[in-house]
Amino acid sequence: MQAKAVLNTPYYTSSRFEQARVSHCLSLGTPVICERAAQYRPHPAFESSVHWLDDDRLEAFFTDEFASPAFFASARAALQNFEQADPIDAYARLLAFALDVRERHHASRPSDPWQPARINLGSGKDYKAGWLNIDILDRAEPDLVLDLAAPLALPYAASSPGAGPILLTEGSIELINANNVLEHVHDLASLMGNCLRLLQEEGLFRIEVPYEHAASAWQDPTHVRAMNEKSWIYYTEWFWYLGWFEYRFDMVQFCYLDENLKECGVEQAAFMRLFLRKVATTLRERTTARTMQADLRLPDDPVD
Repeated sequence: MQAKAVLNTPYYTSSRFEQARVSHCLSLGTPVICERAAQYRPHPAFESSVHWLDDDRLEAFFTDEFASPAFFASARAALQNFEQADPIDAYARLLAFALDVRERHHASRPSDPWQPARINLGSGKDYKAGWLNIDILDRAEPDLVLDLAAPLALPYAASSPGAGPILLTEGSIELINANNVLEHVHDLASLMGNCLRLLQEEGLFRIEVPYEHAASAWQDPTHVRAMNEKSWIYYTEWFWYLGWFEYRFDMVQFCYLDENLKECGVEQAAFMRLFLRKVATTLRERTTARTMQADLRLPDDPVD
């Protein structure tokens, strides 16, 4: 808004005209100088609202023309042309098309609730199509606003504006993804327990978190913990401390990632990536759990 002008250049030779970006600038009263790419097919309203340049004229333009009174005059005229362009008919057609697609989509949707097989936690900007995207923030516009760190009664029925009726049942999920989410969760033990219940046996929990010795661990003020190699032992070995009994997690993959998310050694680690698998506890593990927990559990295991 404070710029004298905005220069818009295509990153790729195959780029299309960045209409939304240019509209935003022009709406603020900021002139736009645009390099004309071969693939550009701008709407007629932009032909007289944008100062178009070929690539070989950029240097000469900014050297000889940009700061001149002639450019100021042409820029004012271009902005006035943009003010005269009325997009209401195009928007009306677009809205009618979108509403028709929505109605057809809802008409073809099964009447039974959607029971997803994959969950993307803390979706935010990382929305995954075909997954159930869950976030605690409504402004992230997930499929479902739900705090999995809070008590969760299963089966859980909900309705989503985009996904329609949803039903979550115990042991129904094959894969849960949490990309840089767990470091934000206050009651992590509760979230891990709910994920364990939701996962089917042998289901996977894919996790990526900052490594505690990296600057990335505390650069975000909403982080509530730093995590290291030992942060998973309660969910894999000492599960009885969490009140778990029949199932636990087993770590099947672990690696360090550098700042570019490439696998690396611990010295360059900025993040950790791991896969936890839901497994049934063995008779030995349940016996150990009985002795370690404060409440007495009578054996009900099948024994020859």
